[in-house]
Amino acid sequence: MFWLARPSQLAQAHVVPRLQPTPAKVQSVTAVDPEELPIPSRVTPEAMSELQAQLQEAVAHAPARMAAVYVEDVGSGLTAAANPNRKFLAASLIKLPVMGTTYAHWEHHPERKTANALRWMEGMITVSDNASTDRLIDLVNGPEKVTRFCAERGWPTLQVRHAILNHRGRRGRNTCTARDVAKLLVKLDRRDLVSEKADEEMWQVLCRSRKLLRIPAGVPRAPGVQVGNKTGTLDNVLHDVAIVRTPRTHYAICVLLFGQRGEDSGDRFCREVSRLVFDTLHGPIDTPQSIAKSG
Repeated sequence: MFWLARPSQLAQAHVVPRLQPTPAKVQSVTAVDPEELPIPSRVTPEAMSELQAQLQEAVAHAPARMAAVYVEDVGSGLTAAANPNRKFLAASLIKLPVMGTTYAHWEHHPERKTANALRWMEGMITVSDNASTDRLIDLVNGPEKVTRFCAERGWPTLQVRHAILNHRGRRGRNTCTARDVAKLLVKLDRRDLVSEKADEEMWQVLCRSRKLLRIPAGVPRAPGVQVGNKTGTLDNVLHDVAIVRTPRTHYAICVLLFGQRGEDSGDRFCREVSRLVFDTLHGPIDTPQSIAKSG
């Protein structure tokens, strides 16, 4: 005889306890503004190698008897260049080492950083005033002090042998190379030229330059893009050197020309090289505007 369980007993035997769902843990997510995300750098050894080939081609067809270009990405130290070690007459590019030497002098003699001296600095850099330059060379005790400032930092071709108007200390030519001029600005951008405060002041003065038809004119006007530059011009030389800061990169660029075929063609060459370098290191920006003011 088989014993049959009652339905109620079967129900009791097979009751499965109902599981209570565990509340899901919700992680809070902070919204991120896409504009605040880090922008990946475009600067690679391959990109700089290609840029160097393009710069060499451009220099070979420059509107001048001789030309040189040097570009350095400040963050990575990667470079691209054409004739970077060829010596040129420096013209007003000597005003960059004069600026550095003067700020170093002021570190030890702050009482000499007067309102007049600051006006000379502003005039020397922003409008390339020669009288102001000579006053600052006198302030630091002569051209040899400027040359020593450069030599101590590893730029032996940056030689200031004489002042500009009074020719004080004339013992040869004022010379430079594209590499050494750009290296000075790389050191400034890294805040390692004189001191962090002094280097920031120098950067701000460079940003107030009114000579904007060369390298700055090749840099598109866009948020976060800044240019500080210094030109140099004589009858037979045409130069420009700059720090360019963008959201992707900081870089120094120097363009030197000797025996240029007119100022307009020299300016245009600087602009075209500048835009090529910007498009390579930052990336193209589709805008007709540039840092340079019209006219």
